[in-house]
Amino acid sequence: MQEENHFPALVHEMLPGTAEIRKGFMYCSQRPGLGIDINEEMAAKYPMTEPRNGGAYGTDRAPDGTVVAP
Repeated sequence: MQEENHFPALVHEMLPGTAEIRKGFMYCSQRPGLGIDINEEMAAKYPMTEPRNGGAYGTDRAPDGTVVAP
């Protein structure tokens, strides 16, 4: 069983190399490492913000993505 994320076009533009799902299969970049790059200029336009309505993300992750004890 595989969880999947259908990332919006904005994510693929900001993070070239992000995995894509086509016809039920996940296709990853063939570049070294994770194969994901970052468009820093574009990312600067979308800074991290507090989750709307609380959200679960803030209970187990720091703003930089580090896992923390809830």
